[in-house]
Amino acid sequence: MWCNDDFDFLLDLALEVSQPRYRLNLYRQAQNILNEEVPVLPIAHGQKYQAHSDSLTGLEPVLSMPNRLIKL
Repeated sequence: MWCNDDFDFLLDLALEVSQPRYRLNLYRQAQNILNEEVPVLPIAHGQKYQAHSDSLTGLEPVLSMPNRLIKL
């Protein structure tokens, strides 16, 4: 089981910080520790869908998933 006191400290501190930008900085520091110390191998990914209707104008398909539009 993975444990890291610095990681735990940053997460605990982030819960106590009321300013979002400082909290985000703490979470980024914690994420950096996680990225360096824990090997991760993604085994699955999700799919996202975007629904639209012909009556909607100005719709731009999301470039990362051009074939996943659902026509209503």
